[in-house]
Amino acid sequence: MQAVLRCEELKTCKFLLTFLSQADVKIFTKVQKDAEKIREQLKNRNFNDLVTINGVGKLFISRNCQTFCETNMDITDFYFKLYREIIDCSKELAEKAQDFAATFHQLQKMITQMGEHHKRVQSNA
Repeated sequence: MQAVLRCEELKTCKFLLTFLSQADVKIFTKVQKDAEKIREQLKNRNFNDLVTINGVGKLFISRNCQTFCETNMDITDFYFKLYREIIDCSKELAEKAQDFAATFHQLQKMITQMGEHHKRVQSNA
């Protein structure tokens, strides 16, 4: 349900909202038939003609759309490589942190041993 509410297209879909909120099967069947009629009416209409609960769906087209589409693969490849590098770097950092923690653990053991030795020296003195 949360995924549906995060998606703008789905949360403005009148049919889906009715489906999710309808408990009566007869009413739902009627809504389903109405939605089927609407779907048939919309088959040959432009995207800009579609109406949602929040108003008319708009499509903004600019000159940069073609440029974006042409460079989209390059952009995706760049981000994928960067993402992989970030993951690898994070793994390396985690490994070094474990080594660092092991070194601190050894240091703690040595300091404890030194403290115990110091106590023995003081008690013998």
